[in-house]
Amino acid sequence: MKILTELGADSINVVTRKASRHIQKYDLDIDDGVLKLLKMALNSGKYLNSQWCEHGKGSTWSACDAYSVIENKWYETMHDYLETKWYIKFAIGKTGKLILIVSCHTSDEQE
Repeated sequence: MKILTELGADSINVVTRKASRHIQKYDLDIDDGVLKLLKMALNSGKYLNSQWCEHGKGSTWSACDAYSVIENKWYETMHDYLETKWYIKFAIGKTGKLILIVSCHTSDEQE
């Protein structure tokens, strides 16, 4: 949380193609969407597990934490809130100044 508070969206780096595709699919931007989900995960999300995750090309691995988080979002067209369950998996980079997003998707997506 300290990294997110100090550096905000500048600290976030999406490191897998699958995470990039999901973020684009759900029309999330880093400043509002991904940053908000990360903060929600750390403040009120459910910790699922820790695991080693491969990302990028070659043999780059990171120690990641996986969380689920429930987002209630108002949709004007429906005049109602819609609840979405998100899964987000991330790691802190070697320098301690980057949050590496390995996975970010809704519960209806397969990992």
